[in-house]
Amino acid sequence: MRVFGELNLFKLGKDFVYDNPKIRKILRPIIRMTSSTEFSAHRMIAAYSNGWIQDPNNDDYKNAIICLNRLQSNAATIKESLGSGTFVQNLRYKDTITYLERSGVSLEDLDKLSVIHVSGTKGKGTTCALTETLLRSYEVKTGFFSSPHLISVTERIRINGIPISEKLFSSYFWKVWNCLNTHKQNDNDMPAYFKFLTILCFHIFLGENIEVAILEVGIGGEFDSTNIVRNTRTVGITSLGLEHTNILGHTLEEIALQKAGIIKENSNVFTSVTQDVCLDVIQEKCMERSAHLTKVQKLDMINWNVEQIVKVNASLAIHLAYDWLKSNKFEKLNGISSYVLDGDLHKLLPTAQTIFESFQFPGRFQYLKIKNLNIYLDGAHTEESINLCSKWFTKTTNNNGNEKVLVFNLTGDREAEKLLKCIVNNCDISLVCFTPNTPFLNDKLNINNLTTQSEMEKLLKVQDIFKKCKTTVKSNSTLFSSILDSLNHISGRCNNNGEIDVLITGSIHLIGATLLALEIFSKNKL
Repeated sequence: MRVFGELNLFKLGKDFVYDNPKIRKILRPIIRMTSSTEFSAHRMIAAYSNGWIQDPNNDDYKNAIICLNRLQSNAATIKESLGSGTFVQNLRYKDTITYLERSGVSLEDLDKLSVIHVSGTKGKGTTCALTETLLRSYEVKTGFFSSPHLISVTERIRINGIPISEKLFSSYFWKVWNCLNTHKQNDNDMPAYFKFLTILCFHIFLGENIEVAILEVGIGGEFDSTNIVRNTRTVGITSLGLEHTNILGHTLEEIALQKAGIIKENSNVFTSVTQDVCLDVIQEKCMERSAHLTKVQKLDMINWNVEQIVKVNASLAIHLAYDWLKSNKFEKLNGISSYVLDGDLHKLLPTAQTIFESFQFPGRFQYLKIKNLNIYLDGAHTEESINLCSKWFTKTTNNNGNEKVLVFNLTGDREAEKLLKCIVNNCDISLVCFTPNTPFLNDKLNINNLTTQSEMEKLLKVQDIFKKCKTTVKSNSTLFSSILDSLNHISGRCNNNGEIDVLITGSIHLIGATLLALEIFSKNKL
């Protein structure tokens, strides 16, 4: 498995053995520093995976991750924002500028970055990754900021498509951390987790002299931490749907208004949005800010050998890359520049096809064959994305005679019933395995250190919802303490040389934890 064709996540090194004494030694202080009730499973995963998977002896990086995880979590930030109104959200947005300037970077410094900014409900990450890959093929030095990460926080900040090293992360981290820590006005006067990483990425992109920064919005757009950038000439808005309604609004119009908030004066705006009510909002925002709007049409990709997730987002990515190349009159294109800058977008298609056909996005429409399991991974977590995921799984496994099993978890206030009914009804699922985002349990570690009681209670509620919902396919369900336990159980259901098709979806955090669990599962004997 490869990350954007560059980083192999499964080559994690010989030290990645869950009963390794070095690992236990490093994990012990992380467990001691906080109570299990305030340190959720996915944050524990982040702490120990970031701290010791790749380099157990890197104290600077390990300590940086411990400090980072002490900041207010994304979940806590979202909870605090519920019902806060635009006034409070605007204050928090302005806080980002305050923290940026305290860290030693002014807005004028930030203006040196040439930015492609992308918001939307679904497809932001894929669109950004495709845009970045295409620009890189023309020898543009790229910086890419995205979220969340699967295994390591360094995945969020990429230069030329490759996650930054732990050493580079640490060097910039402590510079920013120490500045903010020195100038804080009280003990709690530090940016939240995502806000800190946003500021950190700006330091890194400026320090490493990238030529274009591709920024994926975290939540919304108007008040997102990434929206403090001002030198944005190319804007993308992917497909829209109802999400984070307690923060962004309960109608498509309200959500569209938040997403359109990243539009800057005189920018070129490209969108794949199809709903008229949303397009009206985006058009009005463009007129207000003297921006030019282009409604992106699907390009002819009948003969392209690409996954559905690429087809859905490829047109928008090509428009974004082309606009940046044209707007910046990029000279590194050599002989290519003459027809790119003076011709039309369709002349990029041969290059785009070659690149996109080899494009792989970890955790999205990803297939792995391990032992007797055909594993299908997708971080889908909205109705639209779950529907696409279900179609992909059904098309790929149709009529092969294998048993179909779902491993599921979800985060936030997602509607479990709608998502589960979509999957079970469309994919002929015989068993649903509910599991927390915990990769595995060690005899040396009590489950309470990894999974809080509230998380298990939430899973029980989701399982109960599933048992009560009416589905066209009758499926059994089981609750597990870890992903590894569920994989071992599923593998044990195989008869003789049979195989089982396993769909793992519902949360990107579940996918990240699964990749850790698969490292152990692949080494265990059947």
